Amino acid sequence: TQPLVVHVLDKPKKSELPIFMTTDIYPKNEIRLNQKIDYTVKIFYAISMENAMISDPQAKNAEVIRLNKDKNYVTQIARQSYQVFEQHYAIFPKEIGTLTIRAPALSGFTKVNQQLIPVDIT
Repeated sequence: TQPLVVHVLDKPKKSELPIFMTTDIYPKNEIRLNQKIDYTVKIFYAISMENAMISDPQAKNAEVIRLNKDKNYVTQIARQSYQVFEQHYAIFPKEIGTLTIRAPALSGFTKVNQQLIPVDIT
């Protein structure tokens, strides 16, 4: 029997996985105390995910409310089809000054060559 020769590759780097997240706010300019800020999170993925968990955005000195307006749809970016999961939040600043909003984090696993690979996006 002839020996088998295989080429073993390293696990894909996280940046090589077809998954990313974007965030957006409205209004973008001056915001008044207690004025509603619309905050949108979009997760684009072209891989299957297992045990996916998404945290809420965090903001000190502000109230963050998740709205029940989640959407799922498909879009094309650079000839790649992505599933999109979209979440909406209302954020109300409670103090005057700079408001820093920490984006949600996504964690879970995907399978690559029958191996579970952790996926963490922040």
